[in-house]
Amino acid sequence: MEQPKQPRQDKMTPPERMHAIVTRQRPDRVPFIPFIFGFCALNVGYPVRAVYEDAEKSFWAQMWTAEMFGYDGGPLYGYASFGGWEFGGEVKMPQSQWEAAPVVTRFPAKTPEEVEALEVPEVETAGAMPIAIEFAKIQQQFGMPVTVQVAYEKTGNSAPPHEKGDPISEKSGGLFRGKISRSSHHGFYGRTNSRQSNHLSETVRGICSPLSDGLPSAFYR
Repeated sequence: MEQPKQPRQDKMTPPERMHAIVTRQRPDRVPFIPFIFGFCALNVGYPVRAVYEDAEKSFWAQMWTAEMFGYDGGPLYGYASFGGWEFGGEVKMPQSQWEAAPVVTRFPAKTPEEVEALEVPEVETAGAMPIAIEFAKIQQQFGMPVTVQVAYEKTGNSAPPHEKGDPISEKSGGLFRGKISRSSHHGFYGRTNSRQSNHLSETVRGICSPLSDGLPSAFYR
């Protein structure tokens, strides 16, 4: 009877593996990086909203959970509904046991014209950006790459979904439900995403890059 193969032993630690990735070196294996912000909070006894509202609690919840379960990837700050709050709307932080992330409750733009008129906000005070910048400073304090998640489906979170029958919505294949495809051919959402999201990304990069102090910086978009 053939003996089962033994699992291959890692040759790198998680920090070494991630450092290889961000410096374009070959890691010993594909990293495993779960997207589990809410679980990290609950795992260490914090409410889910703490991982989005408190930079220090978010950082340590992710650090302790990664140490407990042994997966790759360092702590980072971000959320899928980014853009609605930052561009002047409102979000609701998770409160019930069924809520796992912030959701947009008031969009900063309601029409194509209002989306086109959106201006890039002051990054230091816009929505969750002060929390993200504080989180980046904690990363820098511990010698980690500075990671900032920006421009992720920003435009889709800046305007509500269109009604059924709208040509732009139907052209997108019915994807206009608060999260919009980032392809430019999907109408005004894509055009605004390309222009203003890139501007916001570069603004944040300018603020956070000095924090890296020579370390590689990863920007999630």
